[in-house]
Amino acid sequence: MRAQARFLDYRDGELLESEKAAMDIAWVIREERPDILITHPPHSIHDDHARCLVNTMRANFLADLPAFGPDLPTHWVLRLYFAENWRAWKNLLRTNF
Repeated sequence: MRAQARFLDYRDGELLESEKAAMDIAWVIREERPDILITHPPHSIHDDHARCLVNTMRANFLADLPAFGPDLPTHWVLRLYFAENWRAWKNLLRTNF
């Protein structure tokens, strides 16, 4: 298995739901062409984690749009997995997906 973590220029706790963040993630999706995406689950107790999920879902959509940018081929990631930090597990276990 080939795996790589990519870190963008957003500070912990300060990530906003934004088109810029989604576009930044979309470019990484097009560059790396992953088989899976790992992001935070819905209903996280951390607001920036919940916004990360929204930005990641939007990014996956953008990465598959030909009109998004001609520089790299489109790519759609079929598998999405959720990971959460350990302090939020108590609430996560009560969440129905």
